[in-house]
Amino acid sequence: MVSISEVLLRKVQLVGGSTLAISLPKNWTRRVGLKPGDYVFIALESDGSL
Repeated sequence: MVSISEVLLRKVQLVGGSTLAISLPKNWTRRVGLKPGDYVFIALESDGSL
């Protein structure tokens, strides 16, 4: 389990009529070097969390 040192509230948005999305915090994307077009791996945990 990853330790959570910062918790942010993000709103789920409807994009294009059928896709749900959330935005990523700009400070975090800069810190990890994430750019538009990059891939982000998302792991589904057994408790349903990501």
